[in-house]
Amino acid sequence: MLEYSHEGLRKIHDTLYEMMIFFHQLCEKHNLNYYMIGGTMLGAVRHKDFIPWDDDIDVALPRNDYDKLISLSDSDMPDNIRLLTMEKMKNFPFAFAKLVNTNTTLIEDIGGKEVVTGVYIDIFPIDGAGKEETTAKKLNKKIEFLRKCVFVSFSNKRYKSFFKSSVAQGIRLIDYKIWLKWLNKTLKKYPYESSRYISNFLGAWGEKEIMHRDFWGRPTLYQFRESQFYGPENYDKYLSSLYNNYMELPPIEKRRSHHNFKYLNLNLPYEEYLKQNGKL
Repeated sequence: MLEYSHEGLRKIHDTLYEMMIFFHQLCEKHNLNYYMIGGTMLGAVRHKDFIPWDDDIDVALPRNDYDKLISLSDSDMPDNIRLLTMEKMKNFPFAFAKLVNTNTTLIEDIGGKEVVTGVYIDIFPIDGAGKEETTAKKLNKKIEFLRKCVFVSFSNKRYKSFFKSSVAQGIRLIDYKIWLKWLNKTLKKYPYESSRYISNFLGAWGEKEIMHRDFWGRPTLYQFRESQFYGPENYDKYLSSLYNNYMELPPIEKRRSHHNFKYLNLNLPYEEYLKQNGKL
């Protein structure tokens, strides 16, 4: 895991902030609803900025808006920005999208395999979870199983126990892209519009991501540095569901990135890195 200097983290924040300004403008241009989520939303409410030790931005869109976003043409993007999805990129084991700065290189370790992109904004779909909480939790369990299958199939992770190793071998008989297709289909089981409960099923918080749709409400502008970006209308209910007492800072030892980044270069285009290392 990378350790950042104060100056290095500031440069990452500045790069992400400029990307977020573009993303906000892109969504407004195409009438797409989005929300800041997770630590990004927490940063907006608690710091009016990034969480000081955070190193990414997370946003989410209702499924229909998400699908419209990922179908946009490359001509909608400036030269230094690219929207990556599982359909557009090799070695991309994610069922969500990433808005990437192509003038940078970022290498992430996914179970012993390198995923090479640039500094990115994670873009998640918000999907319907049905009309009952029990239904939503049942669907979440199935999705978590499929997410694990994608990870195992893609990764090089070795398992010590004979049982886990045998299960992994069985999962790896099926290519991770097929697992991703099954996952993507399962995410869309319940329509967003008619669901009482909705979820960012691909987020980091498991069942906590399942919320009554009123917790999200209408996209509402919040101060973030010198700009304003959209987040959940009922931010207190949303953040309390994920973090409980969200205004309280965590212990110092927990103030760190949760990503498994191996390499970062803010001045090297990732396609150039791939060429230099014979991976393009």
